[in-house]
This record gives sequence, structure tokens and C-alpha cells, in this order.
Amino acid sequence: MEKQTKISYWFLFGGIGGSVVHNFVYGLFKIEEPIFFFISVFSFIAFLVSLIFNLITYKLKGRPKDLWCLSWIGLFGLLGFLKSFGPRFFGLYAFFAFFGFKKR
Repeated sequence: MEKQTKISYWFLFGGIGGSVVHNFVYGLFKIEEPIFFFISVFSFIAFLVSLIFNLITYKLKGRPKDLWCLSWIGLFGLLGFLKSFGPRFFGLYAFFAFFGFKKR
């Protein structure tokens, strides 16, 4: 896996991990701690920015070659079909375009 794709995954896992730890600390001590909250918010925003950056650099330079590895994120768009989630998840269908970037 190329470095750009790994960075995107690190941001994603950092956001998920920060969110889990933040909720764990709040559940245990009933205090709102800002450190892991900031880490999770920053990581999720950085993840979205890195995805957009990877798309742009792929279109311009053809790198990273393994951008299609991030295409599983588009499956979250299927949550839009569930009645409780509604149409706000349909925007994630754009990530299905990653499948089209894979070189055959």
C-alpha cells in the first residue's frame, strides 16, 4: 500500500480511536475531556481532506496507484436506504467512483 493511502487510513483509524476513547472516558468519569474529542474531530476532517487530495493527485499525476483500496467507504452510502438514516447518507455514494479508478 502506498504512503498516501496509508495516511488516509491512519487518519480514519485515529478518528475512530479518538472517538472511542473520548466516549469511554466520559462514560467512566462523567467529565467532558477535550483532548480525545479534538483528536477525533481533527482526524475525521483530515481524513476527508486526504481523500479529496488523493483524488486530485490521482487525476493529475496518476498517483497513488492503489486509490481503489479506499473504495469500501462507498458501501456506507447504502445506509441511506434504511428509513431511520434518511437521504443524508446518499452523498457517500460518490466514493463508489474509486472502483472505477482501479487499473485493470
